[in-house]
Amino acid sequence: MSELVAGLKHIFYIFSHPIDGFWVMKSEKKGNVKSALVILLLLTVTMTYRIVGTEFYFQSEQLAKFSFLLLAAAIVLLVVLFCIANWALTTLMDGKGSFSEIFMMLMYSLCPIILVNIPLTALTYFFVAEEATFYTLFNAVSIVWAVFLLFVGNMSIHEYSGIKSIATLILTVVAMAGIIVLVILAGNLVQTVWLWLGSIVKELSYRI
Repeated sequence: MSELVAGLKHIFYIFSHPIDGFWVMKSEKKGNVKSALVILLLLTVTMTYRIVGTEFYFQSEQLAKFSFLLLAAAIVLLVVLFCIANWALTTLMDGKGSFSEIFMMLMYSLCPIILVNIPLTALTYFFVAEEATFYTLFNAVSIVWAVFLLFVGNMSIHEYSGIKSIATLILTVVAMAGIIVLVILAGNLVQTVWLWLGSIVKELSYRI
């Protein structure tokens, strides 16, 4: 339990000292996978609260079609895809970070979104239509903050320069898209082959 608490406390050190925070996470093992898993759970819960709890005027989601399980699966899938793509690319580009360190770095980097989700959702009940700009602004700030931490974290754990960190993050996103396309194509291929085999079996059953 103390290890988990220490890992979660380290988030606030990363907020105030991003470069040192991620380096300490890697070199002195201040972060841990348990705390990263808790952050993943909190991200899923707060995103659910934001979708369900946001005041109607600010809603961009159709609640009738909302599924917690689908949202959780999408978040986990994107996290796993990022970690796989980043690990594969950085292994080829002399990156020093392990798979677990990439996972921890990603989850710690997304903490600003978690911290903003709850108060931002609550504030939608006090904002009027003319103040929608503030909602967009706070949301944008949390995303920019998270992207900045992701950039610094990627640079620190892989021991990259700033330019190389940006390049690998862009390539990571491209690789994620490529993996998704390949999975879709593979799924369609398997479905086509399955239907073809099914038609053959059906035809043979008629002849026999």
